[in-house]
Amino acid sequence: MITQQLAQFAVATDRKSIPDAAVENAGLALLDLVGVALGGYNEPVSTIVRQLLPDPRPHSAAAWGPVPLHASAEDAAFVNAVQSHALDFDDSSSNMRAHPSCTMLPTAMAAGELFGCSGDEVLASYAIGLNVASAITPALGPGHYLEGWHTTSTIGIFGSTAAAGRLAGLDVAQMQVAFGIAASLVSGLSRNFGTMTKPFHAGHAARSAIQAVRMAKAGFTADMNIFDGPQNVLQVHGGISDGIAPAAVDSLRDNWEIVHPGILVKRWPCCYATHRALAGLRLLQDEHKFSAGQVSGIRVGFPPGTEGPLKYRFPVTGLQGKFSVEYVLAAQLLDGAVTIGSFTDELVTRPASQDLMQRISRYDVPGERILSSLSGFTDLEVVVGAEVLRTRVEKTPGSHESPLSHSERMEKFMDCAGCVLPGDSAERLAARLQSVRQLRHVRDLFYP
Repeated sequence: MITQQLAQFAVATDRKSIPDAAVENAGLALLDLVGVALGGYNEPVSTIVRQLLPDPRPHSAAAWGPVPLHASAEDAAFVNAVQSHALDFDDSSSNMRAHPSCTMLPTAMAAGELFGCSGDEVLASYAIGLNVASAITPALGPGHYLEGWHTTSTIGIFGSTAAAGRLAGLDVAQMQVAFGIAASLVSGLSRNFGTMTKPFHAGHAARSAIQAVRMAKAGFTADMNIFDGPQNVLQVHGGISDGIAPAAVDSLRDNWEIVHPGILVKRWPCCYATHRALAGLRLLQDEHKFSAGQVSGIRVGFPPGTEGPLKYRFPVTGLQGKFSVEYVLAAQLLDGAVTIGSFTDELVTRPASQDLMQRISRYDVPGERILSSLSGFTDLEVVVGAEVLRTRVEKTPGSHESPLSHSERMEKFMDCAGCVLPGDSAERLAARLQSVRQLRHVRDLFYP
């Protein structure tokens, strides 16, 4: 049974068989994620979810912030996941077609604190969870994402459950039960992109994973073969295949997703589907030295399937602006950069932005449908005076083909963490994050 094999992989894989590169890359992902979570700390969605925390709160895990808050493991995972996804600055996975770290790492960190795990164990559990999620993705088929499910949540919940179950010390049967419980908590619709509910999806998946694991550990029951047979969870949620291919499970220990192809680290705090167009505009600006006032029009060409998340052509809020290639390009032209501060209601609705967005249009590039906005290319045409400048962008900063350098990663962390921490405190946190593998107890990361 596939469910049993996935459970066996999650809880019984020998730590020595997990490559050091996988754990090292998980550490890099944690550095990036904690940074963007701190950057998202003051976002309205983050403020609201912290306000809703119950009081008094147990001290099972830390909700991240300038002063970490005591919380239950479920609540810490929820708040940290919401904050991590609030800016849409967190990493992506092309194979998973989702944001992996914003669900799985808050889950793993909270579970690690709850169950007294080391930093190395927590990072290894993330590598395990990402492999589980990536094995599940193909079985859902392209229809799942294209029909409007938010895979960060609907697939991320299973990777998160695998990571938490490993850290909780579940046996194989308990892990199967945890998967069964999690399957009844799958949710998240892409119609909510551009609203606070998008980061809520990540928080819901993280909290639900902790809940599923604790319930399974306590003796709760659920279907133990939720990925197998008729009406399995993948078929119910839009899969067009017969389920997870046995070969995908057999290869789990041979190919570690976090190593190859790895995860994509965002350079800018907006939907990844805008990034190739933004990179192309910056390239043309560097080469031809034009300003916003000289641009009479821009056309952005998307192959089929790659602009799906970009739901707003004329956004009127900062959150909507993150899912608008028109606004992202306008912000670059008007301000010379796209930063965390670019996505306010005031900047999106300023007359200059609204006027420039009217001059930006999209067109379809003929070809076969591409199943994820993380793949493919973007074409760009910029009209400057009588000249039409053209470029096609396939390699995006932060992608597998063009990874961020160490200095760029650290610059991003310091910019994000600097939203709530003074420079010296941010530097000390960065140093602890880069040494998390050596922590005997992961709780010492935030309570040294």
